[in-house]
Amino acid sequence: MRTDPAALRDPRLKVTQIIGTSDQSWAERDYRTQSPEQFDEGRDLKGPITIATVSTRSAGTELGITIPGGRFVAFGNSDFITNNRLRAFGNRTLIFNSINWTLARNSRLNIATRPLESYQIVMSERDLTRTLVYFAIIPGATALLGFFIFLIRRR
Repeated sequence: MRTDPAALRDPRLKVTQIIGTSDQSWAERDYRTQSPEQFDEGRDLKGPITIATVSTRSAGTELGITIPGGRFVAFGNSDFITNNRLRAFGNRTLIFNSINWTLARNSRLNIATRPLESYQIVMSERDLTRTLVYFAIIPGATALLGFFIFLIRRR
């Protein structure tokens, strides 16, 4: 998606890209027939390419009539909300939050936390040594000392 450079300028309209590609990307015009994919100067659209955009129009008064502002979300493709792809990569969250934002339901905007699938502890060698001293050597020495005291008193 690209903004129309010939469109009339409206100071109340604000358009913001929310999802886009890098400078090294391009939009392929013959993506179904061309193999391998390559950039064709003059035919393909050089990046960055806007994938999704939002626009807001602020409220104003014209001719003494109050005109409410509005919100609009546009996506470059609707495949991300089809049956098989709705659950992938947070697509459901994206579309629901887009709808809620458009309807000004700001209290319903939410990004749910993901359940942790694995745990990873990153420690330096110094931290590992300190942990070993605190949780293994000191309790082990205390237990060994207690065992020797037990043996001495038992005699």
